[in-house]
Amino acid sequence: MSSGGHLGVVEQAIKSMITVKDYIHVGMETTRDLADDFVDCAKGSEKQIEELKSIMLDYVNMERDLKQFLEAVEEVKDQASNTNENLNLESMLDNKLKSIVGSKNNPPSEEHPKYQDLIEKIWEIQNPGAVPSSAPTQEMVVDEDLAMTQSEQSTRCPYTGKDMVIPVRNRHCGHRYDKDGIMHYIKTKKSKAKCPVGGCGNTNPMVAADLVEDHELRRIIERKNKQANKRSKQRD
Repeated sequence: MSSGGHLGVVEQAIKSMITVKDYIHVGMETTRDLADDFVDCAKGSEKQIEELKSIMLDYVNMERDLKQFLEAVEEVKDQASNTNENLNLESMLDNKLKSIVGSKNNPPSEEHPKYQDLIEKIWEIQNPGAVPSSAPTQEMVVDEDLAMTQSEQSTRCPYTGKDMVIPVRNRHCGHRYDKDGIMHYIKTKKSKAKCPVGGCGNTNPMVAADLVEDHELRRIIERKNKQANKRSKQRD
């Protein structure tokens, strides 16, 4: 098979790997969401809590390995697309992957934001109402309020004007919307439904298949709501 034929296979493989990446992120979110039930049932069982942490670390490592693999594939694809020679893509990919893995100075998996978020969640469940030893100073509280104000716009749906509940991202332009709101928009406008963000250069008609759930933004929204509830209780 020519390099051109192989490239078609590579393109399909990349699409499959991106789907795997989405599954990994869903797994991370599910692991975090299950912490409530898991820790309540396993309170006092350090072994089971450690197993939950281990699952998250497995996802972190899979995400890292997949990222490196995709990076290697993209580089090999670029090289192959610039020549008409018959290349041994498998050998090129193997060498490129070894080069990338060897040159990367990856931080410990325990420093990954998703793992740290899980640790924080477990601590909060095991210590209800407790204040962490590193209590925020007044300056930190002001900074946090400022950050909340700055992020308010990004958590508002550009179509409904309300805070998003389940944020989804447009595959074509990257803009985010509330799932229920944008689905109603698509259903109403049908083939005339375009990205509602002003000045967006994406002219593709919107369909449900273009939307993917943004788990990272959803976590930010949940944390924002949690902080707002804490402030409300403190005022009471």
